[in-house]
Amino acid sequence: GATISRILTEDTYDIFCQEKLEIVNAGLKSTTFQHTDDTGSRVNGVNFYTHILCNYLYTAYFTEEKKDRLTIIKILSGGELLYSLNETAYKIMKGLNLSYKWIAKLQEYNIEGTLSRETLDSVLFSIFPDKRYPNIKKRIIESCAIAGYRSKIDVVPVLICDDAPQFKQITEELALCWVHEGRHYKKLSPIYSWHRELVETFISDFWDFYAELRNYKINPSDSTKKDLMKRFDSLFTKKTSYSALDERIARTYSKKNELLLVLKYPHIPLHNNPAECEVRVEKRRQDISFQTRTDRGTKIKDAGMTIVQTANKLGVNCFEYLHDRISGAFQMTSLADIIAINSS
Repeated sequence: GATISRILTEDTYDIFCQEKLEIVNAGLKSTTFQHTDDTGSRVNGVNFYTHILCNYLYTAYFTEEKKDRLTIIKILSGGELLYSLNETAYKIMKGLNLSYKWIAKLQEYNIEGTLSRETLDSVLFSIFPDKRYPNIKKRIIESCAIAGYRSKIDVVPVLICDDAPQFKQITEELALCWVHEGRHYKKLSPIYSWHRELVETFISDFWDFYAELRNYKINPSDSTKKDLMKRFDSLFTKKTSYSALDERIARTYSKKNELLLVLKYPHIPLHNNPAECEVRVEKRRQDISFQTRTDRGTKIKDAGMTIVQTANKLGVNCFEYLHDRISGAFQMTSLADIIAINSS
């Protein structure tokens, strides 16, 4: 055990971490959409979160202390956060329900373009000299980080995820998972038989509509697109005699743009199953090895899982690939190069 630990955390640490970095960079460029999800994990007795970023060509794991917007942006940015205070940032602040009062105060400083975190913190301290308004300060920092991320050349156009709040506003377009949305209806537990019948009927209609979206992906057309938008409105504005079902239907309708993004981009998946499947891989890893103990151990665990799962997706023998890297032979084509070739 000690020998394996030394090989991973000392001898091959830099090689594997570099491999992961190259895989992530190639993976982010390989498609116009990315899947993401997260799950709880432990590092030396402390609760952390393991984030998954993937598409059909690669999978990458990132174990971080938090699962907030700044963490998601850092992962998408390759570990580097940029901050911009500009019109994009102000627009995002409005999207995060920040009042115009605070936006106007920021505009008084007349700061444009990219700024350091120290400069941003200095501006915030002058506006908020005490510990009040922590949520407002958090939203301002997140908005500036999102604006900084969007100013980069290689950004993710579409992020596919569940409806957790930390994923919102980061990318220009957000696609929600239909399978995840469907689970909400299964959680309804009506007492009366006629309410159960209403739920069962609606769930059937829900998946019938989902099947039509799948057909649209195969053969998209403007006429079908208009028809599906009308059918969505009809299905998700329906009123029944079961109030809990009506509330659930209304919540789905409020996500119309995110759930119907596939009508604009027929090539994107309708669900987030690829990321959820990779979450299960992390959970099975935890069954065997409950936690990591050190920062280096955590990073090499993420790098190793990234390499193995990406190799599996690309049809590369992971044992042969790891042996090639650990032995220093480097005769096999790198996974990042295979991703680039397949994506082209």
